[in-house]
Amino acid sequence: HEQTTKLLSDLIKNNNEFSAFLQQQQNNQKAKGQSLHSFLILPIQRVPRYELCLKEIIKLTPTTNSDLTNLKQCFDKICNVNKSINDRINEHHDREKVKSVEQRFAIGQNVSLVAPARTYIKEGYLKKVSRKKDIKYLFIL
Repeated sequence: HEQTTKLLSDLIKNNNEFSAFLQQQQNNQKAKGQSLHSFLILPIQRVPRYELCLKEIIKLTPTTNSDLTNLKQCFDKICNVNKSINDRINEHHDREKVKSVEQRFAIGQNVSLVAPARTYIKEGYLKKVSRKKDIKYLFIL
C-alpha cells in the first residue's frame, strides 16, 4: 500500500492530465466525493473490520445459539489472517530498514545486506570513554 500511495502521489505531482482525471472522477456522482487513495485503502481496512464485527456478534450471541461455535471458529480464523497480514507488513518494514542501512554504508559497492533472516532491530551511538579522548561509535543491530 505504501508503494502504491507513493506512486500515486508522484503521478499526481508530475502528470497534470492524470491529476485532472482523478479530480474529475472524484467529482463523479458514483465516487461520492471519495478520492482514489480512499478507495485503495479499503481492502486493507476490511479484515480488521471483520474481526471487530465478529467480536461484537459473538458478544451479542446467546450461549445457547447453535451458531456460536461457528462464529468463534470464524473469529479465530480472521484473527489469524489479520495477524499474518500484520506480520508480513512488519517484515516488509524491516526489509526496508535494512535496505536503508545498506544504502548508507554500501555506496558504490556491490554489497547486499538484505536477507530473509536479517532484520533491523535498533541503531544508536555508544561512547567509549577514555582518558585521552571519548570516541563515539554507531551501532546497528
